[in-house]
Amino acid sequence: MRAFPYQFFNNNGIVRYDQRGMSLRDYFAAKAMQSLVLDRKNINFTEGNKSEWIAEMAYEYADAMLKAGDTDEQV
Repeated sequence: MRAFPYQFFNNNGIVRYDQRGMSLRDYFAAKAMQSLVLDRKNINFTEGNKSEWIAEMAYEYADAMLKAGDTDEQV
């Protein structure tokens, strides 16, 4: 699944969706990363590589978002 699919009409006039672009997981991780970077408690991070930790945490949040949204329930 992609974060920004767009629709277009093929030669038969049928609506199709193009799936190129950023994955939804990457989109969620980027959003989570913004908060992690701006969180003041992370400024003094001393264990290991701060950038790698933030990236790992961002994808943990992204995976949680995808799991929470993985439902057949219509909103």
